[in-house]
Amino acid sequence: MNDLIENNLISLGYLLVQMAVAWALLFILLRFVMSKVFAVWFVNGYMLNAVITAIFFSLGFQLNLLQDAGFKELVVFQLIGLNLVVVPCFYWLDKKKARSLTATRIPEGVLHTFSFVGGAVGALASQKVFRHKTAKEGFRKKTWVALMLNILLFYALSL
Repeated sequence: MNDLIENNLISLGYLLVQMAVAWALLFILLRFVMSKVFAVWFVNGYMLNAVITAIFFSLGFQLNLLQDAGFKELVVFQLIGLNLVVVPCFYWLDKKKARSLTATRIPEGVLHTFSFVGGAVGALASQKVFRHKTAKEGFRKKTWVALMLNILLFYALSL
């Protein structure tokens, strides 16, 4: 039993090191094409989504729900993690930062990026629940366009 725990801790350690390296590399790559603030928030959201996806995927295997899991299932779990965890966390955090006049806000581009890559449902729900970004007409329109593109994405995944 102790060997099993020790092996799992070693595997977890390797995973954490791999994630730290992946975060750093992704940040460095994105830093060349976007601002530091945008790159930091985008990479943090991406890594949070990766962790949530890994947890959902692992839970699915543990419960024997994913015997023949493939690429589609992985994408579905990423979309679930994005809509249920990442996007709502970012909207909540940005709303909290909006109340503090000294805090660095999450760029709208990051929120839109996560909406356009599959998180539009979470974005619309978060706007409603947190009453955040509802007064900006342009922001809401972009989120609805993202939802329409997400519907096409979900349809393409179902084929």
